[in-house]
Amino acid sequence: MSENTITQSADNIFIDLGFSAEEADNLLIRSQLMLALQNQIKHHGWTIEQTAQHLRQSSDEIKALTQGKIGLFSVDILIAMLDRVGMTVKVEICPPGSLGRSHFWNERAIAYRIAARRIL
Repeated sequence: MSENTITQSADNIFIDLGFSAEEADNLLIRSQLMLALQNQIKHHGWTIEQTAQHLRQSSDEIKALTQGKIGLFSVDILIAMLDRVGMTVKVEICPPGSLGRSHFWNERAIAYRIAARRIL
């Protein structure tokens, strides 16, 4: 019988995947923005073509968005697209270690869904 080792993970799944802290923070932010966009697209029931019109992007870009291809989208572009669907993005700046556990697990769930798609 083999022995399992449990290792405490970082607050950001992308750090656990080996990214630098700076890149991991950026990836986490982009993953949250992408998930919010994907949820809005599903909520409205838009096709790829309809989404492209609403977001003023090409169909290929929308396909990439719905497939979670995070490397193709900057924070700026994602915020602009969210604005086009009527969403407001709020930024919260917190000192290290000040995030509550519920916030931590919400971020982890979002990042796992994005990272699990192997879209990096």
